[in-house]
Amino acid sequence: MQQSLEHPLAKRIRELGQGWHRRALQNERRLVGLAIVSFILIFTGLGAWKLWSFGYNALDLAIYRQVAEHSVHGQLFSFTIHPHSYLGDHLELFFTALWPLYGVVPSALTLVFLQAAALAVTALPLAKIAARFVGKPWHLLLVAAYLGNPAIQNMALFEFHLLPFAIPLVSYTLLAYCERRFFRFLVFSVLALTVREDVSLVIVGFGVLALVERRSWRWSIVPIMLGGAWFAAALKLTAYFSGYAEYKFLAYYRWLGNSLPEMLRTALTKPWLVLQRFVAPGNLAFFFAVLLPFAYLPLARVRWLIPAAPIFLQLMLVQSPGELLLSIHYPALLIPFLVVATAAVLQQVFRPPPTAVGHRILRDPAEGGDGAPPKAAASGLFAKLARQRAMTLIIFVVVIVYSMLVIGPLAQAVPVLAGTLKINDRVAVERSFTKQLPTDVPTVAGFETITELSKRRRLYSLHYVFLGNKQFSTERYVLPNDANQILLDQRDFLLYHLLYRYDEGDNRNGYRRLRELISSRGFAITNYVDRFAVLQRTGTSDASALYSIGDPGQLHGTASSHGLLTFNGWAGPDQRLQSVSATVDGRTFMTLPFSLSFTKHEEKSDILHVEFRFIKGDQVVYRALMPLGGGLYPTSDWPVGETVTTNYRLLLPSFLPPGELSMAARVIKADGDVGLNGLRSLQLRYKTYEQLGPTIELGPIER
Repeated sequence: MQQSLEHPLAKRIRELGQGWHRRALQNERRLVGLAIVSFILIFTGLGAWKLWSFGYNALDLAIYRQVAEHSVHGQLFSFTIHPHSYLGDHLELFFTALWPLYGVVPSALTLVFLQAAALAVTALPLAKIAARFVGKPWHLLLVAAYLGNPAIQNMALFEFHLLPFAIPLVSYTLLAYCERRFFRFLVFSVLALTVREDVSLVIVGFGVLALVERRSWRWSIVPIMLGGAWFAAALKLTAYFSGYAEYKFLAYYRWLGNSLPEMLRTALTKPWLVLQRFVAPGNLAFFFAVLLPFAYLPLARVRWLIPAAPIFLQLMLVQSPGELLLSIHYPALLIPFLVVATAAVLQQVFRPPPTAVGHRILRDPAEGGDGAPPKAAASGLFAKLARQRAMTLIIFVVVIVYSMLVIGPLAQAVPVLAGTLKINDRVAVERSFTKQLPTDVPTVAGFETITELSKRRRLYSLHYVFLGNKQFSTERYVLPNDANQILLDQRDFLLYHLLYRYDEGDNRNGYRRLRELISSRGFAITNYVDRFAVLQRTGTSDASALYSIGDPGQLHGTASSHGLLTFNGWAGPDQRLQSVSATVDGRTFMTLPFSLSFTKHEEKSDILHVEFRFIKGDQVVYRALMPLGGGLYPTSDWPVGETVTTNYRLLLPSFLPPGELSMAARVIKADGDVGLNGLRSLQLRYKTYEQLGPTIELGPIER
């Protein structure tokens, strides 16, 4: 008989696979535990760095922390960032379970840790489900696919939300469904419903899956009625607590109509509008990206995706860039079902033979129901993969790692972490300003500082003053009269420029609203360093530390044209660029105070900025982009012929090299959008960055 030849590489791979199989089988519980602990430590650590660097700048963690802070002191679901109970945002009753833990360690990091832990422990029920499909130790592959999933890792870093806490509860619900333990299924369904109102759509989906599988009526009718009733009640309750006439987040689907019945009618009578959303580039990118970490295998077992189908439809119809969804918490309820659908496919490759079964195997319902022994060997492609398990394992691991590095945050976080030295001084200034503010004084803050200040009982977000309306409403937002101090961050104005287009809606009046707030309530600047300024109610309005209008006085430099502006000259202490010490909360920082004067000579609504360059020899060693008019008075609001002088007190970072340095300025016309960086913080993403006119040479810096 002719002996078959095996390639040496294939033989080596097979031998390594057999060795891994034995060791993994012996240590599978330890491996799962190690993976869970590692996930928690890594993402809590990254969250701690992000908190230190003021990276939680998308408002959500600030909101949840303030709700927790109020609630542990008896004011349940109360907060001031929005002018209503938090139950007007979401019906998240499960949050009450976290308050005692927050009360023990009342820190934003506590919430970050709990979120990472909730995401990590989901590996336990998913490991049990995967083992029922593919056997041990192959179920570890699905554990790795879950914990290495870029959507899960993005959720662990992007702000804090309750929705990730639904993932373990939904996974235990799914396990009970697979085991046909109805009472346990019902208990976990109810617990999952308390996390957020849209979990009810998944519970309804379980009922539909039971109908498809022809289970008894209690498996179908009960979850459909329970989920449907909870969803209807939740929409009514949140509308009541918000004071809006309807569920406020219907604004995401406003393109379908002005009310829920109108939206449903449009979707049914004009299905082509819905189909257009499905094939929109952003949504297609999301579709392919969310399936990539699973090698698109779930598409071969779509039955297990039925409970997640309403969530997928919800995400496809949301009025926001589809590709951004994978970087935030929205895909949370999809992931458990994608893992299980993948396990159902891999069952044909990795399931143990019937003679070696040491535990009950769950057969894919598509092959005949639960609990029966597996069929004979798979055929076709899966038969070939089954004969090359080691190679299949390697391919799937490569897919997991590739997706994690390309779509997930870990690789992208490296350059952000590498820049720690360059932000150390800015962070010190920012933290000194937050510590300087009296804790018992109601405060208005911007995107970066609001999370650090969110333990305060009375805290407001400056961007709502800018917008002039409540969230997702045409109702006017009025800043409560007890707000007595503002921590202004000029970077917020760079964000406003990209987030809230000047020519859209009422945004052109946002800057005027801020100026009127300062003047009408008597705010004056009491401290100002770099991007940050503290304004307190003194009874006399004064923003001159940021900008002034009219005669700039004696200037240096040569006049030049920069688009719609004419540069008149610059001024500094003793007519020099000379460093000056500034004190914030007892800490001393070196700053560079000077002024730039411009006159507007053309009627345009462009908002221009200034980029400052610190130069040593021929090399630019540091850049800083700052708004004109202190951000409060952008060039779009200047009348033709008006002269505006912007006053700067730039921080001189400690990493600047010794020796001679000079500074130059460039007038910039920039456009783009706001995205997320490697740690999933908001960042400016400029797509056009045009210098207008010549570079303004400001000369040597005296340090």
